[in-house]
Amino acid sequence: MFQDLIMWDQLTAPARTALNGPDIGNVPFSNFQKKLKEASPF
Repeated sequence: MFQDLIMWDQLTAPARTALNGPDIGNVPFSNFQKKLKEASPF
């Protein structure tokens, strides 16, 4: 059993704000691509 994928545009504005906010540490989703590139060994 799998959970459906939720796209960024499907999130409510408060959910996007919460995920982009600084309250979740140093990994807000708006920096995801940058953090992913920094972590890549290639």
